[in-house]
Amino acid sequence: MKVGIITSEFYPMKAAAASRTGPWSDAMVQRGHDVSILTSREGKVSGENLRIVNSRFPTPSNRAGLGRRFLQEIRLGRDLSRLLEGLSPKVDLAIITSPPFFMASLCARASKRAGIPYVFDVRDRYPAVLFDLGVVASEGIIGRTLSRIETRNYAGARLLTTVTSGLTKDLEKSVGSVKVAKVINGFDGRHFTEENLSRPKRQSFTIAYHGRLGRFYEVDALRRIILEVEKLDGEVRFVLAGELEEARSSGDWGATEFIEELPLSMLAEFLSECHLGICLLKETEAMTKALPAKVFDFLGAGLPVLTSPMGELSAFLLKRGVGLTFERTDPLAIASAIVAFKNDPGRQERMATNVRTLRPSLDRRFQSVRFAEHLESLE
Repeated sequence: MKVGIITSEFYPMKAAAASRTGPWSDAMVQRGHDVSILTSREGKVSGENLRIVNSRFPTPSNRAGLGRRFLQEIRLGRDLSRLLEGLSPKVDLAIITSPPFFMASLCARASKRAGIPYVFDVRDRYPAVLFDLGVVASEGIIGRTLSRIETRNYAGARLLTTVTSGLTKDLEKSVGSVKVAKVINGFDGRHFTEENLSRPKRQSFTIAYHGRLGRFYEVDALRRIILEVEKLDGEVRFVLAGELEEARSSGDWGATEFIEELPLSMLAEFLSECHLGICLLKETEAMTKALPAKVFDFLGAGLPVLTSPMGELSAFLLKRGVGLTFERTDPLAIASAIVAFKNDPGRQERMATNVRTLRPSLDRRFQSVRFAEHLESLE
């Protein structure tokens, strides 16, 4: 089967879409399929027997204001649509991952024009996220228009894939259960190796975060937690890795160590030397159904994860005994719990054992085989 994967981000970019689609392409190639990646100009070939078709335009920037970002998404979507319709030989199936919502919607429309069946992958549900953030009113003209576009995207797809149980249930209400498949995120087992679990831990108890601190994360609460922990126990260290200049300039971060974005192999080594990962989500309906990719990196590196508020992520960690979970993002309560956890080696070891037991099932390569099987069932 000739497959076209349409994604705003691809190797070597360290972003959610790239992390999800890279293992998909590997699995499809290994199973004998002809795979083309249609992506932004930053994408590069990640393996043998894989064709990269680059847009003239870059990935939409998370640093841009929403209006500017949406224009960037539309520009990229139009160009990728042009490339999709002009592919020779024509693909038998297109896989479109969203967000970016506007890019994905334009590519879905192009697939219909070209007579190419498509799978629509929903990592975050737009425009619901925009409604939750108060950016767009759901009952306004723009909100209703975006909702109609979303409905058309789903109605035209051969299959919808998504990452969480909450999103799966939402999509099943829209199109029925037969048309929806859950394919969760995971860690990249090529970099987050079993050997890394044996790396020595940092001397000081260290809490790690990696990635962006965007609109969906409690940035100020994280900063306040760090300052409260420093008051309670000066031996606890926080290290934040990624493109975090905007967050860093937002206030006093105490003794927090900021490091630049790391290649995956170095990120895996760095995380495995820490003691705890942290991920604080906004209290919105959309985020109660989120399982951010960074959480699987923490688990892949052998770390339990601290998270709030309650939602699917908290339930996932709590059920498996691999996290510290909080109903609300209360900086004082969370700071106290961190210090108590740091001073309880027995609890740390029990959670670490649970993580090691869980992690083989979270390797993206395992999840990608399931994804490939879903696609092959459409032939």
